[in-house]
Amino acid sequence: MRVRFPFGAPLLMLTLSLSAGAQTPAWTRLAPGRGDDLMEAATVRTKDGVLHVFWRTAGPKRSLMHLSLAAADGKPAGAPNAIAANWDGFSLPKAVLLAGGTLQVFFSGQRGSSERNGPYNAGNLYTATSTDSGATWTLAPGAQSPGAKVSYLAAVPGKENKPVAAYVDNGSKVLLQDAFGPKAAVETTWDNECCASNVQLAQDGDSGEVWAAWFHNGRRAPGLYVRAVKPAPGEPQLAPGSGPDPNQQTALAPRVGAPGLYLAYFNGPDVKLWNVRGGEALNVTKAEGIRRIWLAAGPEGRYWLLWVNGNQTASAMRSNKALSRFSKAYTVGAPVVGANLASLVGEGSSGPLDAVAHVSMVGPDKAATFHTRVCPLLEVSGSAAGITVTDVGDPVEGVNVTIAGKTVQTDAKGFAAHPLTPGVPTPVQAVMKGYENAAVTITLPKPPAAKKK
Repeated sequence: MRVRFPFGAPLLMLTLSLSAGAQTPAWTRLAPGRGDDLMEAATVRTKDGVLHVFWRTAGPKRSLMHLSLAAADGKPAGAPNAIAANWDGFSLPKAVLLAGGTLQVFFSGQRGSSERNGPYNAGNLYTATSTDSGATWTLAPGAQSPGAKVSYLAAVPGKENKPVAAYVDNGSKVLLQDAFGPKAAVETTWDNECCASNVQLAQDGDSGEVWAAWFHNGRRAPGLYVRAVKPAPGEPQLAPGSGPDPNQQTALAPRVGAPGLYLAYFNGPDVKLWNVRGGEALNVTKAEGIRRIWLAAGPEGRYWLLWVNGNQTASAMRSNKALSRFSKAYTVGAPVVGANLASLVGEGSSGPLDAVAHVSMVGPDKAATFHTRVCPLLEVSGSAAGITVTDVGDPVEGVNVTIAGKTVQTDAKGFAAHPLTPGVPTPVQAVMKGYENAAVTITLPKPPAAKKK
């Protein structure tokens, strides 16, 4: 099958086989208390590799929670702590990492103060910061937006520690702020008939340009829209074939270590990836009954795609560096068999994919927040001269390859020199930090026997 790649050159779409040993990852519950399944979690990774996760609890009084997950294994590092506690309600949070390591989280909500005009009681935009990697949080005084009824919030770090936030106001307008306070200036990114939702922002790591994306389900031209917003606004564009499906998440993400921003979405069973700066959408794969999708940037320009299937399980795919090849689907599974996988997000900048899900369950908890880590698989192939190790076709340097009991490390071409004997089954193991270990047996074909004269 030939497709047109967004950069313009037609490429052959290939699906690569994964090496033996793939395991469905185990899910870990992040908090003992009841979570809220209606809003997706937020994640941000600090330079030490720690993943910071943010979500809101459920119940009559709610809390905005933070938890650090260890870089080494993705397990909780300590107990969850509250950024803001015992409020009447919160919108979904969004978090950014600022220069110097400061964490900043944006949210809206209502504290429920007995004072009618209390500073946290109008549904405005609010923010809190942490300078000690999430151990303690300082709530900024009062409203950080001039208007109330903030929903579907998004944020990026911006330039020079000047974050940019976007949100939906009263259902129809998508508003943008790069300064904060009750009298801050607000820019209108989208103003159309009802309704706008699922706003997302992404910042190009190469140029620093910020783009917005949102879902519009009005009567005219419904679908996913994108627009450059900083430093200069561009024209809104409808993602080709995005359509009116209300299950669409706004899966917009920059590349890490490469220029560009892409949007992932689905049209029926077709999973698509689109360069927001133009061109045709790339058909990545098909997934029957797909309900939600997320795009996570990986290192060296790669992407992880993560989605919810019709049977309430999750799947993922990983790209190569050039975005021209994708792996077969990884089975990510489900935190609770038979439960509703209500929301799903991922973060993959360190290499593995960290997925966070909110799940609706039967029982007293009703909903909970879970995490799992998917490590990419090493692909192993052999020749008479040795073993080659790749990651979706790209060579992997520094892999420890054990061939018939002898360990050799791969070079820059992913090659480990060790002669293999044709016709003899040779056990091979490949081990690399950040990857799932590969164990295969390679048997090279014997050369044809010489014909007798």
